[in-house]
Amino acid sequence: MKSLHIQKGFTLIELLLVSAITIVLVAAAFPIAANLLVNSQLNETATQAVQNLRFARTMSAARLNNSPHGIYFESNPVGPDRYTLFQGVSYAARAQSYDRIITLDSALSIVPSLSLGATEIVFSAPFALPSSTGTVSFIHSVSGSRTISINSAGTNEYE
Repeated sequence: MKSLHIQKGFTLIELLLVSAITIVLVAAAFPIAANLLVNSQLNETATQAVQNLRFARTMSAARLNNSPHGIYFESNPVGPDRYTLFQGVSYAARAQSYDRIITLDSALSIVPSLSLGATEIVFSAPFALPSSTGTVSFIHSVSGSRTISINSAGTNEYE
């Protein structure tokens, strides 16, 4: 009687085929994951800016320290862009000790398109009406952007 010897394991071709399929799937998933990261970063930045605009408006309406509050947008050509939440009638005449500076990631930039070319929005106390209206865009260096609209009533939302 002959005994049958059964070998167990994978052949080299099977291993190469599984490896090739895995590489193709990873290569296909990479752009999707990168796009999700960009969208997440843009959404988080825009949401934070909307919340800071609402905070400045609320502080003005509440007459915190009997002063208006606002946000100054700074596009910096040599470093990261940023915006400053401040207390005062303008950014130049603000109380610097109350500044809250938010610095953006280097992949993001701010493009304010406010009325009269303004770079700040100050909410009047106690009615919280904005000194400027228009839009502020956050643009990612890879792709995509989010735009915040500020209307004459001082309410804002992002697209």
